[in-house]
Amino acid sequence: MIQYKRIGEMLLETGLITQKQLDNAMKTKLGTTLRFGEILTALGYVTEDQITLCLADQYGYKVADLSFVEPEQEAIQLVPSITALSGLVLPVKVTDERFYCIIADPLDIPMTDSLFRMAGRPVEFSLGTPTELFDAIVKAYGLK
Repeated sequence: MIQYKRIGEMLLETGLITQKQLDNAMKTKLGTTLRFGEILTALGYVTEDQITLCLADQYGYKVADLSFVEPEQEAIQLVPSITALSGLVLPVKVTDERFYCIIADPLDIPMTDSLFRMAGRPVEFSLGTPTELFDAIVKAYGLK
């Protein structure tokens, strides 16, 4: 049986944060709508890369190397640029069976459901950091 661990516990066990930092982040989280990883990053305790690797480990996703990703135009056309930017999702490839995307937050269920509806097929995700995804989306859609 797989044991679920919260991201804070994972970071604490790997020595990336201290108990004091975890406690401070938990106090900071109260009353905000930010994700816990966003708070840890904003406080400077961890990097976006560390959070992304933790999420990948936690939920069984691969981490995409965005420097090697060339999104196909057919995939880009399935997702409006405003949706891609607001959801930090980069459409990469579409086949008859699947729609491949890179996403920052695998727990954004409304976004993942929306992508399924847009593509009309199951969506397969890999993860990317928010900053790298934003830059890749701007480039892929030709935005300024």
